[in-house]
Amino acid sequence: MAQEFIDLGLPAVIGSDSSSVTLAIADLFQQSEVVLISPASSTLALNDKGDYIFRNYPSEYFEAVTLANYIYNVDTIRKVHVVRSQSEFGLGNAFIARFRTLGGGVEAQVSFPADQPEALIGADIEDLAATDAGGIYIAGYSDETAATARVLRDAGIELPLFGTGAILPDELVEVGGDAVEGLVYPMVTFDAEEDVAAEFIASYRNRFGDDPNVYAAHGYDATLIIVQAIEQEGPTASNISFYLNAMNPFPGAAGSTKFDADGNAEKSHRMWVIAEGEALQKTGEEPSLDG
Repeated sequence: MAQEFIDLGLPAVIGSDSSSVTLAIADLFQQSEVVLISPASSTLALNDKGDYIFRNYPSEYFEAVTLANYIYNVDTIRKVHVVRSQSEFGLGNAFIARFRTLGGGVEAQVSFPADQPEALIGADIEDLAATDAGGIYIAGYSDETAATARVLRDAGIELPLFGTGAILPDELVEVGGDAVEGLVYPMVTFDAEEDVAAEFIASYRNRFGDDPNVYAAHGYDATLIIVQAIEQEGPTASNISFYLNAMNPFPGAAGSTKFDADGNAEKSHRMWVIAEGEALQKTGEEPSLDG
């Protein structure tokens, strides 16, 4: 499919919503000198892929640092277990590095095949039941996090749970039920009070009859950024790449976007919690990237 888009002569393509897919096609787009911009991929492996590869969704580094700072400084937890997906998305390494830098310790580390959290969790349940840890960080997507939480709770493990910014709350609660109650996770700032975001939300509701999530907002912004690049510099891939690499901050529905030398967008995160089956923003407890 990626080659088909390139063969069409398109100057830019938006995608993918999966880190593993975006990573798999990034070299092809770079070699073909076609702009690729992802509104959802966070893997650090996309760094240094070239000047035609961008993402307006922030790198997992910022998310991992924010969560590690929160667990250590706000919840004052000093030891955690880490359960992570064996995929390009898995945030475990970035989180572990930051948590250890703060002075925290990592007890059990468990990984599972992508989309199969039950495969290894059962075998390692004794390690995860160790009482030395004060919480468990689950690095996976919504369904993986929900399934992991259910296994942990069914095994009688009641430690606080923490998740990733890839969580879609409705899906998480639908799959995980009571097992995900109290789970805390970071999410890229998506401020519905801002004029641009409010306008986008209203238009999305009118068109689809539902509220947009943060990924929809980033997809919307990615489209507008490409349009603006074409209007300002021209419709070729080199024009678009030049504009994205040098552009001023773009005020979009998902906040301000400016790309660094690696094509990453640095953005802030806020902390959320699942409470009574709903996602609620935690207020007054926001950690900084500096800790």
